[in-house]
Amino acid sequence: MRHWLACGEVALAVNAADEAAAEHMGAARFGKAKGAYAAALRAARGCGRDDLMGPLLEGYVEAALCDISLAAANDAEQHAARMAAEPGPRLVALARAFRHGLMGEWANAWSTAAAVAPFRAAGLEGVRLGVMVRAANLGKVADVHALLQECRDVFQGTPTARATHLSWRGLVAYASGEFASALDLQRQALAEGPTLRRRLAILGNLSVALIDSLHLAEAMKLAGELERLGRELRAPGYERWGAAARAEAAYRLRLPLEAMTDDLRRGISGVGNDLTCCNMLLTFAAAAWREGRVAEAQLLAKDAAAAAERVNRIDSGVVPRALLAAAGGEVDAEALLVAVEDPRLHVRQVGQVLALLVRAGVARDKLPQGPLHAVIVAPDKYSETRLEVLDWAEVLAYLGAPPPGNPV
Repeated sequence: MRHWLACGEVALAVNAADEAAAEHMGAARFGKAKGAYAAALRAARGCGRDDLMGPLLEGYVEAALCDISLAAANDAEQHAARMAAEPGPRLVALARAFRHGLMGEWANAWSTAAAVAPFRAAGLEGVRLGVMVRAANLGKVADVHALLQECRDVFQGTPTARATHLSWRGLVAYASGEFASALDLQRQALAEGPTLRRRLAILGNLSVALIDSLHLAEAMKLAGELERLGRELRAPGYERWGAAARAEAAYRLRLPLEAMTDDLRRGISGVGNDLTCCNMLLTFAAAAWREGRVAEAQLLAKDAAAAAERVNRIDSGVVPRALLAAAGGEVDAEALLVAVEDPRLHVRQVGQVLALLVRAGVARDKLPQGPLHAVIVAPDKYSETRLEVLDWAEVLAYLGAPPPGNPV
């Protein structure tokens, strides 16, 4: 590019940078792609070639949003905001919708993404529709099945497109508790042979489905692959996702976990508002609590609860807070006893919260009877594995209920 700039050939210089960026994107080298697009944008801006800016800015934003982190969303928005003309405003809105999704603000994510006109660039349109699918699936702001049907024709042309649609269907099945179906759909998605860029997300979704389907050794293997790829490709959001899934699988297999170092804890907490952060901190907090490292358990459980609060997810925040109580931390136990009445909570979360509160000193006769009964009569799906913190047998023992397999 520098050669063409020296010769005064701005368009050729920008084209060379654009080609380099496209090559990096194809290999999922997102950081290098962003660097190439940024160089091309500077060259076009410096020479007053506004006519070249739009496609380059689209490329930069797409590269930035390939990672799943607030830092990526903020970076994309900041760059898009420098262009007052289109596609700048549309790209700003897309980055904001992406950020709303990361923070669990589903109504805002849906309305912002839906208000953006469809992109001609397949990658950006995939980001926009992906935000809408997640918002409809997790936030229940729209009929996700109707949305997937609308997207079906758009996502049938290539292996990567088909893999994307299959993976989204897997997310819908997972959110409905249909873990076997979710696992099958994510396996089908991976088998389509998608690009490395799309493979990252599918590996994460598949790892999570494997954990909840109790295929823990395979989950550890694939999560380790995701962690390695995220590190090599400078995609920290995916690296954290892989590390969190690998740690959760190891904990549920009752394998020892190394203590989380202060540097690692600060690094994870610093990236902030995502559920990956919460899950990893909770796993290490639970491990520390079991091993008697009470101060470390309190610190990590508090950080996990704070991360869950930032993404506004009650279902992710109650277990860390209950663990903090069991570890001797200051927690509003009455608020947790009210929280377990929330129908959004899964019975396995309700059971762990009630059991950990009993461990913290709350009398059994103070537990709300409706949630307590739901736990005691729940189907024994988890008796052979450990949950986020406790084994199901431990949950029932703390609650004074018969052990798994025995009649109530």
